[in-house]
Amino acid sequence: MVPDGFINEISGKPYRRNLLEWTSVRIADKDVQLTKRETVIEKELWEATVEFKKGGELVAYAEDEARWSAELPHSHRGEAPEEE
Repeated sequence: MVPDGFINEISGKPYRRNLLEWTSVRIADKDVQLTKRETVIEKELWEATVEFKKGGELVAYAEDEARWSAELPHSHRGEAPEEE
C-alpha cells in the first residue's frame, strides 16, 4: 500500500520448476510495469530479481536473496498468541 491508500496488485504463476514469475496488474504509476522472478534454491532459500520498466524501457533492476530463519513471535505479528 502506498501513502495515499492505493494498493498495488501483482499476479504470479509458476514459470518453470522452481521459478515463480510475478507481473504487475495494477500499480500506482500506470506507465510502469513490474516483473519479479523468484527462484527457490532449497527449502528455506530463494533468490529474486525485480525489473521496473517505464514505457517498455528498463528503469530499475534489483537482485535479492532471502533465507527463512524462523517464525516471527506473535508480539511482532500484531496477533494474540494461540491458546493451547
